[in-house]
Amino acid sequence: MPQNHQDTKVHKKNYPPEADTTVGAYCNTPLQVFVAILKNCFLLDILELHHIMPIQMTTCNLCGSSENEYLYTKDGFDIVKCQRCGLVFVKNQPSSSALFYNIDYYKGAAYNDYVGERKQRIAWFKKRIKLINTLHLRKGKLLDIGCAVGFFVEVANDDGWDAQGVEISEYACNLAKEKGLKVFCDDFCYLDLGEKYKNYFDVITLYDTIEHVKDPKRVLLKANKYMKANGLLVVSTGDIESIGAKISRDRWYLLAPPYHLYFFSINTLRRLLERTGFSIIKIDKREGNVLPLFVFKKIIGNSCLNLLNQVSLKIIKRNMVAVLNYPLLRIIGGDIVTVYAIKK
Repeated sequence: MPQNHQDTKVHKKNYPPEADTTVGAYCNTPLQVFVAILKNCFLLDILELHHIMPIQMTTCNLCGSSENEYLYTKDGFDIVKCQRCGLVFVKNQPSSSALFYNIDYYKGAAYNDYVGERKQRIAWFKKRIKLINTLHLRKGKLLDIGCAVGFFVEVANDDGWDAQGVEISEYACNLAKEKGLKVFCDDFCYLDLGEKYKNYFDVITLYDTIEHVKDPKRVLLKANKYMKANGLLVVSTGDIESIGAKISRDRWYLLAPPYHLYFFSINTLRRLLERTGFSIIKIDKREGNVLPLFVFKKIIGNSCLNLLNQVSLKIIKRNMVAVLNYPLLRIIGGDIVTVYAIKK
């Protein structure tokens, strides 16, 4: 993944009021212009360091303990495990996450082409809304936290829900709003929706989102605040205790800081939900992978797997690892868990 995630537009929005960031402002000579350019570049570097300078997480977000065990270092980030409750998290977290979710994130850093994969993602989200409809029979108001470019919000609206989203990425928000979707462009941790939205939503979803946020407990407490009594909460995330995660260890594909900051097991996720006012009604493990790519390479052989993968992509439009994992998902369960819970 690319490590340079600079986005000048975001920097400019956060300049101190007293700083004039216009290159060449108040410059009358070529020398003054040159000096101004140097100063401007230096200011950008200082601001970049300010936003991504890591903050040491001294206490566990779940139980508050300060005792943790070192597990791995991944891409310069230390991953530790709370010795009291077992929650796994990045200890030296970036001070700001917004900078990482620019266009690069959606085109290369985390996804090949998120927007270009619209057809596949819409099809997958239709399956998700169908399952929600079986658990919450009356369609009402839905909030999708971490909605990206709004594909799920779009699907939910088309299905008869009154849906809106929250997204930290300015790039993704703009694309969602261009489609006429209602999206709050902010970090949900610090977003204040006001009294109007208290006890407002029938369903709140966090698909592949809870692992990204800096304060999962705060996010779930706020979700509880904005949800109606007996409302439905849907959370999907990687399972650090899954077979794939245990085999892969520090090579697990979902162990991906600085994007992913927390790594839940079913047990730690259950405890966090209970502590924030939710009760689990359903757990689904039929997503992700059971065995990682390198295991299949050892079993089948690299050249053979590549050949099978080319055939599979041409015939059924799916890679061979997904095909091989499919029956295992039904029997054992994958490394992504989706939890359905109701507000107590």
